[in-house]
Amino acid sequence: MEELSRMVAASMARHGCDATVDHRHLSWSPWFRCELNENLLRVPSTPGIVALAEEVGALADSENRVLAVFEFAEANDLGAALVQLFSPSSPQRERLRSGRCLARVAAVADPAERQAVATALRDWLHASLNSETEAETESGTKTKTRSSAA
Repeated sequence: MEELSRMVAASMARHGCDATVDHRHLSWSPWFRCELNENLLRVPSTPGIVALAEEVGALADSENRVLAVFEFAEANDLGAALVQLFSPSSPQRERLRSGRCLARVAAVADPAERQAVATALRDWLHASLNSETEAETESGTKTKTRSSAA
């Protein structure tokens, strides 16, 4: 787990994302399937950050999943925010209903800290997507990026 934290920190630094709050010290929940079931009922009604990802494969000879994070969002009520993602007006509704999406949450009570962390994570996500797109375009490979509705 410490290796993953170092990799994320290095990636954020490489993409010029400077978090005023150390995102590595957030207490993230485990990843859970983002489905309208008892999983969402267990999400606390507290302010925090939501991470959404899509399962894109599995590592060879492993039970580990490969996830592509596509959104970070801040919420005043984590439980309500996740339920609202399934509303007919939500741009993420169909993607979430595919059954391939997972979520995790981290409680962050302080509004300024919550905004700073969410902004830093979104900046990192967008910078990562942009550099991946540029690298794929330069190498002549087909560009496959997912845009975030953040």
